[in-house]
Amino acid sequence: MTPPFDVLVIEDNLALAENVAELLEETGASVRIASTVGEARAKVRERPFDVAIVDVRLQADVSGIDLVPFLKESSPDGEVILVTGNATLDTAIAAVRHGVFAYVQKPFQPPDLLALAERALGQVRLRKERSELEARAAEAEAMAAMGRLTAALAHEIRNPLNAAMLQLELMERASKKSGDPAIHKGVGDRVRLVKSDLGRLSTLLDEFLGLARPRHFEKRRVDLVALLADVHALQEPVAADAGITLALELAPDVPAIDGDEGRIKQVVLNLVTNALDAMRPQGHGTLTIAASRTSDGAAELRIADTGPGIAPELLRDAFRAFVTAGKPRGTGLGLTIVKKLVELHGGTVSLDSTPGEGTTAIVTLPAATT
Repeated sequence: MTPPFDVLVIEDNLALAENVAELLEETGASVRIASTVGEARAKVRERPFDVAIVDVRLQADVSGIDLVPFLKESSPDGEVILVTGNATLDTAIAAVRHGVFAYVQKPFQPPDLLALAERALGQVRLRKERSELEARAAEAEAMAAMGRLTAALAHEIRNPLNAAMLQLELMERASKKSGDPAIHKGVGDRVRLVKSDLGRLSTLLDEFLGLARPRHFEKRRVDLVALLADVHALQEPVAADAGITLALELAPDVPAIDGDEGRIKQVVLNLVTNALDAMRPQGHGTLTIAASRTSDGAAELRIADTGPGIAPELLRDAFRAFVTAGKPRGTGLGLTIVKKLVELHGGTVSLDSTPGEGTTAIVTLPAATT
């Protein structure tokens, strides 16, 4: 069995339950034991299981079969194996009716139980993989539709947007020429507010287009050390204005990669900007851009901040489109684009975050072969 694999053994004979747990743990499974119905319910509510091995006769007046509907409802992706020392036709029929994966009679042989657990796990994995594929397909379809729509409307949106920005510039200059400081300040304040909102609209349009553009590119050798140094030089004044220290830590053996330098820089800038946005309200802290070589020779980039961190419920969906990870004015597309671009380069990206301590974005990219 390949971990992580969560097994819940529901058995009132503690010695037998511990023997089964020991057997399964040798294969790498994480095993929990419940000896009563109440304990079983509590453990399932605590977290779902992959496979539950349930004794049919848990207590004198309680049947494990009666627990199956709750188990299936609480862990819809899991499988249930029923174990009994007194098999009857009625219990077998009930097991089938409740969708039990297998029905085993005591005494059983350890290899037989392991084989059943392996088969049950296979079903669980297939079900989860299918759900993930369906979710990815739905998201890809939505992104494609959004991309087509955005590409079609981009020109119509960009022209009036640029015209509005130009008019604002002219208004600000005219107010300055009026010679009245009060008028200049009043107009200037309002112009800055409108510019801010128009700038956000422009950013949103750019991010939509980032998803809509073709994802093919000509691979070239990219010097990550030079690229990260450029990003650091570009963003250090921005960080300093916010009271944040921007550090650069580059290992001596950072490998080059094959890819599109502009898109890799976009990935790093996006992650750095996200971190600065998260830290800006606190007005202090350290943001570190680091790069090193992994044990298998790949390039690993880490953007680590000492900001507020991300709540677990938001972290799970951070790379999904339109999830803003708590930023009230975010578009929810930045990390989605980061993930798409990294995967386009054959790499992976993940977030590690602890609320109150900070967040680290980890990007791994294969080393150059050219």
